[in-house]
Amino acid sequence: MKHNRPPPPGQNDEVSAGIYLRDIRRIFSGQAVIDGLDLDIAAGQFLALLGPSGCGKSTLLRLISGLDQPDSGNIDTGGNPHLGYVFQDASLMPWRTVLGNVILPLELTHGNREEYVPAALQMLEAVGLAGAAERYPNELSGGMKMRVSLARALITRPRLLLLDEPFAALDELTRQHLDEHLQQLWLDLGMTVIFVTHSITEAVFLADRVVVLSPEGGHVILDAPIPLPRPRQHAARVTADFLGQVQTLASAMNSGAFPA
Repeated sequence: MKHNRPPPPGQNDEVSAGIYLRDIRRIFSGQAVIDGLDLDIAAGQFLALLGPSGCGKSTLLRLISGLDQPDSGNIDTGGNPHLGYVFQDASLMPWRTVLGNVILPLELTHGNREEYVPAALQMLEAVGLAGAAERYPNELSGGMKMRVSLARALITRPRLLLLDEPFAALDELTRQHLDEHLQQLWLDLGMTVIFVTHSITEAVFLADRVVVLSPEGGHVILDAPIPLPRPRQHAARVTADFLGQVQTLASAMNSGAFPA
């Protein structure tokens, strides 16, 4: 699966991309990590993937991104959209400033760094780092580093954003603040988002839809819409509707099957 070279900011013809997976199989060391997975993700949807370690969540992101290839099956990204990818580790270049890290994708693909400085500064403002452009990674907190990583992923205005447990290593308060910020960025920019997490409450807070994968084989054991109103504020986490969604997902996670 090939991906087009990303256009400069503001030159996207479409905002988001639909993803369609059919009979996906991926084998490692003779074992099928994903075995016969079918999944449709609507354009503009915020999908969260839940499941225990080793169930194929991160593998699925790599397959969708084109960093890995399935052993069999078909992945349709609706025209090979350019995408952004945020990993659990912010992976910033320590010798480059915050601005230098954010602008790197455009610098590598298009050159002419100065042309894109305004776009990078605008993206830093969008993630709440307007005053940090000239700082270096060793001067940042863990939460700030993840904001830089998020800004770097969004600088090309991707139609598809993939996030692999980006906030897992952060304290709970910082994590909740970044969840709220990510939700607002998605509402503002309209891209399709696939978010891998181990946190049920994070999945319910962020997603339109949560897919729970089985411990082995990457089978879908629950595909649940999250019909909570937007935007979701911190107070939503203690409402009866929110906690009911958490309980449904927890039951599926604990039983390995659809809840009764």
